[in-house]
Amino acid sequence: MIGRSYISRISQTNKYCDSKTDEIGTVIRGADWYEIVGSMQDYGYLNYGTIEMTMEISCCKYPHENLLT
Repeated sequence: MIGRSYISRISQTNKYCDSKTDEIGTVIRGADWYEIVGSMQDYGYLNYGTIEMTMEISCCKYPHENLLT
């Protein structure tokens, strides 16, 4: 799996991540993270049978602005 291959190569872990993601190896089902109804993933799957993947590169959804510079 592409996601597992990616996370196995990350050397740093975010100390602010909650234990929910750590318990399952930093891979989480998207609907458990947040739900988006009517997304492009839904459109592609329903109309063309395609499966799309979203990768979040951090567990911090709202970083402090000084971390974005």
